[in-house]
Formats: sequence, C-alpha cells, structure tokens
Amino acid sequence: KWGVVLLELSQHPTFKRECLFNMARSMMDHGKYLSMYAANGGNWLQVESSGLACVALLFPEFKLSPLFYNTAMKRLAWVNAGAFLPDGFQSEGSPHYHRFPLTTMSSALKLARYLSMPIPKSLLEQYEEGVEAMQYIAYPDITLPMLSDADPERFPAVEVMEAGAEFFERDDFLWFATKGREGKPPVQPSHDFTHAGYCVMRDKWGPDGQVLIFDAGYFGSGHQHEDKLNFVYYAGGRELIGDPSIYSYKRDEFELY
Repeated sequence: KWGVVLLELSQHPTFKRECLFNMARSMMDHGKYLSMYAANGGNWLQVESSGLACVALLFPEFKLSPLFYNTAMKRLAWVNAGAFLPDGFQSEGSPHYHRFPLTTMSSALKLARYLSMPIPKSLLEQYEEGVEAMQYIAYPDITLPMLSDADPERFPAVEVMEAGAEFFERDDFLWFATKGREGKPPVQPSHDFTHAGYCVMRDKWGPDGQVLIFDAGYFGSGHQHEDKLNFVYYAGGRELIGDPSIYSYKRDEFELY
C-alpha cells in the first residue's frame, strides 16, 4: 500500500523531495531484501512475494524491477501449489489466513494486468480457485467466520470477491462483490471442503439465509486450533454460535493483561 500512497501523493506540497526520495529508496531496499531472503512457505511467502511484485510494478525505473517481478511470479506459482489445497482452501485452514494472501495477490495481479505484464497461467488458476473457496465459507453477510487464528472481529470477504469479479468476469463472484445486487449466486448453497475439513451446510443464498459450518478435523499447516469437531452457526442476520478465535491480535490493555 505504501507504494500506491507514494505515487498518489507525490505531487502534494506537503511531501518534500527528500522525503519522496527516501520512501522510494526504502522500496528498493525492501525489494532487494525480499529477493534475497525468502520465507520458507505458507502465507508469509505468498504475501511477501506479492509485495515484491508490487515494488517491481510500481517502480519500473528501478534497474532490478524485472528481476523482482520474475522472482515474485515464480515464487507465487511455486508456493501456491503447496499453500492451496486441492479444494482451493489455504492449507493453514483458517478463513482469515485464506483471505490474507488473497488480498495481497489481488493487489499484485490487478497492477500486473493494468500494466499488461505477463502472469503465469497456473498462478491465475490458483488465485481463481482461492476466490471460489471464499464464497462458500463466507457467512450470509459476506464476512468470514473466525475459525482457527483470526483477528478479534469478522473480516469482510467483499474486497477479494470484487477483485475476482473484475479478473474473471464470473457471475457468482460478481454476486458476492455486489452483495446480491448483480450477478448470480452459485447453484449449490452447501459445500464440502474435503481437504480443508469444513462442511458448510446452508439453506439458501442471501442475507436472510442460515448456515452451519462444521469443523471436520483437518489440523492445518499453521495458525491452527485444537478445538476440532466444533461448529459455528449464523441465522437471522447474526452469528448465534461463534468461535472466539484468539485475542492476541487485539492490541488493547486487556490483551496485554
């Protein structure tokens, strides 16, 4: 996001030339570091590779930008092959950590398409499957249940669905992105994630629908909880039986206590 902020505000009188130069140099430093020292895998490598691609795309004047971009695309295609399960869900088994890398990939892929840069076909297929998985795990209000590690509030899935609708022009993605105003929902309201281990039982699509999501026991590759075989339930426009997830992401006095 900082690269976009820098470009949008570069002509603002508040930003001095020295400040802009230092910010641009910091982007170069980030790119160099990420290209040399990669995370082992999982959402960290997905997210940092998306960031490396964004640096390359936002700063084509950097001599290393072609290297940054090629490295990022190869890493994303490689890590996604293991980070996404065959049913499209992120291997850590957390809806929050399914959404997180998809949002960063959305930024990189949208920039790449806008600038007519090549995108590996396998990467687009992995991304599309990830977006598709999100629509089935989402609550009727298009937020995500807090199963396994998650922030202490339900995150919206709309941002990812908007990017998916823009990329693939799918009616089901558009339906979620517009909260039902446009497009069409998937044919089947219920879904079985046979690899991620979530059984989603939904009576119908729409904000007045109800859904029970049963955690069938897949432990996950990270950010997992040991309270398997539990469930969450949403009906009547609100979550009636929820998962408290964790509180350590809440930066307040109570969490410190």
